[in-house]
Amino acid sequence: MKHLVKLAVSALFAASLVACSSSEAPQDPAKATQDPAGAISASAQALKTGDILQTVRLVLPEDKFAEAKAKYEEGLKANPPSDEDKAQFAEAIAKFTADGAEDALMAELEPQLAMFDTQYAAQMPMMIGMGRGFAAQAIQQDATLTAEQKTEATAAIDALGNWLSGVKLSDRALVRQAVGEAVATARALKMSSLDELQTMSFEDMLGKAGVAFNGLKKIFKVYGFDLDATLDSMKTEIVSQEGDTAKVKVSYTLFGQNLSSQSEMMKVGERWYSKDSMGKIAEAFNPAPAAEEVVIDEEEVIDETVDGEEDTVTEEAASE
Repeated sequence: MKHLVKLAVSALFAASLVACSSSEAPQDPAKATQDPAGAISASAQALKTGDILQTVRLVLPEDKFAEAKAKYEEGLKANPPSDEDKAQFAEAIAKFTADGAEDALMAELEPQLAMFDTQYAAQMPMMIGMGRGFAAQAIQQDATLTAEQKTEATAAIDALGNWLSGVKLSDRALVRQAVGEAVATARALKMSSLDELQTMSFEDMLGKAGVAFNGLKKIFKVYGFDLDATLDSMKTEIVSQEGDTAKVKVSYTLFGQNLSSQSEMMKVGERWYSKDSMGKIAEAFNPAPAAEEVVIDEEEVIDETVDGEEDTVTEEAASE
């Protein structure tokens, strides 16, 4: 299941690089990617609808898609889950899909929420400030980024920090809504065992990843991060185009701030692809880690719900 989460996170990364078109109908990948701006718009449209399969087909050339599929299948064979893994997953998924799951999870969360209120809430402004500082420093020290990219990344970190500063993470009403979305997503996955994932086709797995991604968007929205609104705000503009390379400026609104970034595009055959998105999505299909690392631990999920704000700041600093 962490493979599904990994894909969802990769989709979130791709969302930061692409823009949303006005049409809601699925597009033919060949037609949608005939120009650099259209390729970005089509990818964002697929992300907005949660169609991860379409997103991957838009982001990867056909040979890379086949390679990703082969790597995924290789990973499944190389790292089958143990009996203990299967039992732990079955117990966890049963907890999130059982009748009355929301109430049971809220009761389990309450002591941790209370501890957060008394021990960590007052420290969050300091933690957020430190996280922003670490992230900004990492950005400035990254030799692979241009001066413009550093400015763009710093602005995005500032927007994220401002959002986190206003998030009421332990607000019981918001937590219940987030738990409700998590429960609804677990039920929508319609999975009860890891054996199902082992026998699932690559395309069906991407369908499940789409369900997980939509659920993740809904949880973020509970806390004020409306990814679909950000996608709707995005506009694309071809900055330069020469031969089989192009640069596309993507302007968007994130947490109320107007931001922009540039996407390096490359032409393969008759289609255009984002270099960054293609690399990240392809990386997500590398052979899975050892089976013991793939199991969902429901206690870890609950802890991440409580500590999500702190973890987000820390991860932003570490990732840059």
